[in-house]
Amino acid sequence: MTLTYSIADMNFRQTKSIGNLNASLQLLETLANKKYFSRLSVLSNSTIPERLTLPPDVNVTLHDSAIKNRLGRIIWDQWKAYSAARRTGNEWLFLSKGFASFLKSPPGKLIAYGMDAVHYHYKEHYPNAVPFLEQRYFEACFRATLKYSRLVVTISEFTKQEHERYARILGIKCPVVEAVGIGFRPPPREIVEKENRVLAITSRWPHKRPDLALKFLEEWQKKTAFTGQIDWVGSLPARSVFPQFPNWKRHSRLPEKEFRRLVASVKALVYFSGYEGFGMPPIEAIVAGTCPVYSDLPATREVTTCRDVADAQTRIVGYQVTCDYRSQQFTTLVRENPGRFVQVRVAEDPVGR
Repeated sequence: MTLTYSIADMNFRQTKSIGNLNASLQLLETLANKKYFSRLSVLSNSTIPERLTLPPDVNVTLHDSAIKNRLGRIIWDQWKAYSAARRTGNEWLFLSKGFASFLKSPPGKLIAYGMDAVHYHYKEHYPNAVPFLEQRYFEACFRATLKYSRLVVTISEFTKQEHERYARILGIKCPVVEAVGIGFRPPPREIVEKENRVLAITSRWPHKRPDLALKFLEEWQKKTAFTGQIDWVGSLPARSVFPQFPNWKRHSRLPEKEFRRLVASVKALVYFSGYEGFGMPPIEAIVAGTCPVYSDLPATREVTTCRDVADAQTRIVGYQVTCDYRSQQFTTLVRENPGRFVQVRVAEDPVGR
C-alpha cells in the first residue's frame, strides 16, 4: 500500500491553528516511523522539514507556492496538490487540512483529516464574521471532502459526529469516518519551578470567545488584586480593549519550546471557547501539572472529567491557584500515565478500514 501525504499548505507562521499543524505533523511521523506503507511520499514546503523527523526512505518534495499567498493556496487546493500527488504514483492521497478540490477528481483513493466543521458553525452562529466568498469556498471544499473521500479521520468523536451530521444535512452519502484523536506524541513534561503566573490562551476568532476570557480575568484581577503576571498568548479582535494592568503581558505567538515551558511554569491556564474539534490546551495543562480553567464542550468532555469554571468550581483564588476536579482519580491517572489520555490510538491499518 502506498501513500502520498500532503502538508504543503501548512506552516507555523500563517496557520490559524497551531494544534491542527502539530496534529498533522505528528500523525505523519507516526505513519512514517511505524512503516504502515510500502512507499510514503510527502508533499511539503521549505518551512516543514525542520519540524519533522522522518526515515530516510520517505520521499519529500517541496511546494512553496502553496503558502506563498491566498491565491497560491487556492491553486494548490484545487489543482496543484492533485497533480503533484498523481506524479508520485501512489495509491492513496492524504489531505492533512481535510479540504478536497471541488474542481478536480482526486488522483487516487482519498483520505482527509477532518479537524472540525467550524466553517458550518460560523455559518450558523457568526454569519458575518467570515467574508462571503471565503465562507462559500470552504463550504464547497468540505462538501467535496465528503463526496470524494474513501475515509475521513477525525480528532474526536464529536468531530466524527459533526461530519456525519453535515453529510445528512447536505444530502451526501457519508464516507467512513474514524476518530483517531490528537497528540500522537505525548507533550514533553517540563520540570520547572512554578511561578506566580497565569496563562490565558486566546484568538481573534469569535468562536474562541476572547470576550469571555477578557471579562473573566479582568473581573478576577480587580477582585483579587493579583500581583503575579498574567501572560496572554494569541491574537485578539481588532476592536478589543486590552486592560492596562501592569502585570498583564501579551505575546502574539511563542516558539514551541518556549510555550511548553510557560505552560509548565504557570499555576493556571485559562482557555475559553465556544466550539472545538478537540481543544488540546486543557490536556497539555493537566499533563504539565497546571490547573486548567476552560469551557465545557463536547470534545473536551471526551478526555476530561472537569467542567467549566461556573459548573465545577474550577477557580483561581487569591494568590494561589486551585482546581477542584470531580474525580481526583483522574488527576492522578493523567499525571502518572499521561499517555493514557494524550497518546491516542492510531488504527493499525488506517486506510484499510
